[in-house]
Amino acid sequence: MEKQIKSIAIRFAALIFFVMGVTGALCGQSPATIGFRAFLGSIAAYIVSSIAARLVTHILINEALRNKLDKTFSDLPKPKETD
Repeated sequence: MEKQIKSIAIRFAALIFFVMGVTGALCGQSPATIGFRAFLGSIAAYIVSSIAARLVTHILINEALRNKLDKTFSDLPKPKETD
């Protein structure tokens, strides 16, 4: 799972790099400025997408586990209440 998250984050960062590069070129920025901003943008995109993918993965795994435990324990007999 970790390899898939890393692969997705790298692809997203590369996409952001080129999108920012093309946008900077269309706006008439200097090549150094384009490269620097695209590089920083791709690093930020990599970090954010990695964290977001890990959060989504943990949420989905926890919810699946909770549902499985609820089903397992719902089949057990309930304890009798004493007054």
